[in-house]
Amino acid sequence: MNLRMAHDYGGREQIINQAKALLAQKPEAGGNRVIVAHGNVAREATPVYPDEGKGVVFEADANGGFKVIARISADNWVRLSETLR
Repeated sequence: MNLRMAHDYGGREQIINQAKALLAQKPEAGGNRVIVAHGNVAREATPVYPDEGKGVVFEADANGGFKVIARISADNWVRLSETLR
């Protein structure tokens, strides 16, 4: 979601709160969750504002929140994909 269109989806606070709630949910045991979002959502819902093409890894905590545990630069996406082959 891009916050520029938030008015069509319940408003800015709705989008931000949904993003926070999703990040605070632990994925099923043995799994992960991939979320793709625009930087403006990340900036408002998390403590980071990732650069273009950058990834951020979050972990749900035991208090209904989440924390940043890693950042993936655009250059490292290629290396990461090669390790998964």
